[in-house]
Amino acid sequence: MNERLKQYMALNNVSRKQMAEVIGMSYNSFNRVLVEDRSLSAEYIEKILLYYTDLDARWLLTGVESDVNNTRLVELLDDAEVLEKLSDLIVNKLQK
Repeated sequence: MNERLKQYMALNNVSRKQMAEVIGMSYNSFNRVLVEDRSLSAEYIEKILLYYTDLDARWLLTGVESDVNNTRLVELLDDAEVLEKLSDLIVNKLQK
C-alpha cells in the first residue's frame, strides 16, 4: 500500500509534509511509515481518503482499480465493527 500511496503523492505533487499534516501525524512518523514500509492504522487511511477524494480506496488498499465511491468506504470506516475487523486484518497480515 505504501508504494501506491507514494505513487499517488508523486503524481499529485503532495509532499510528505503535506500528507502528514492532513492526517495529523508528525512528519518523522509518517516518513518512517513510507521509508520503513510500516503500516498506517485504519484511522489514518480514513483521513487520507476523506481529504483526497480522488484517490481510489480500493486501488490504494489492494492495487486493483474500482468504481467504488470513496464516500461509501468512509461510511464503512465510521462503523466501529467494520473498523475493528479491518484493523484485525491489517494486524494479521503484518504478522505473516
